[in-house]
Amino acid sequence: MITLEIKYRVSSASTEAFEKMIKNVYGPALAKQEGFVGYRLLREYSKAERGAIGATSDDYQFHLELTFESEALRQKWVASPEHDPAFEEAKKLTAQIVHNGYHVVQDSFLQKA
Repeated sequence: MITLEIKYRVSSASTEAFEKMIKNVYGPALAKQEGFVGYRLLREYSKAERGAIGATSDDYQFHLELTFESEALRQKWVASPEHDPAFEEAKKLTAQIVHNGYHVVQDSFLQKA
């Protein structure tokens, strides 16, 4: 199993629209893909909340974690007709996007499923 983490730099004016886009566009496009396990959208704490726990920020307000059964199946998603329109919608609402891939070694959420 693999997870692709995508970090998005989003202006405060676009936060709500970005969250809705993931729920209404990106998520449904992912759900159609063979080998898709699930996704998690994480929004960073506010500056005050980060300060209260001594956290740092990398200035990416959202982290999207996509989990697939394999990298080969994730690559099929990238080549699918659903990918580019969904990704273009994400790009419209963001100032910067970076990503990294991970092998899932342990996942307590998946163990409960």
